[in-house]
Amino acid sequence: MVDYLKIIDLVAKKHGISPRQLVGKSRMRHYVTARANAAHILRHDLGLTYPAIGMILGGRDHTTIINLLRHHARMVELQVAREENYERVVKNLENSLSDPG
Repeated sequence: MVDYLKIIDLVAKKHGISPRQLVGKSRMRHYVTARANAAHILRHDLGLTYPAIGMILGGRDHTTIINLLRHHARMVELQVAREENYERVVKNLENSLSDPG
């Protein structure tokens, strides 16, 4: 079984912050993004409840965790949209370069 402290450490390292910053009170975007990633892993990979995740992430309320998970879902949607847009641009560029006329 994966220990939730290990997840906090790994997510913090991935985002270039300390575990203390990840579970801290700051609402700076960088920390919120890291927290949202951690909440997603804790919920979907470990199956923890919203209150349990809230306690792990600095004693936050379960509704805050629900909002973090919504934030994570929006981030994923935006990333997918960016990738699809990039692929469209590349395809259009390839088509215009291969078109002799």
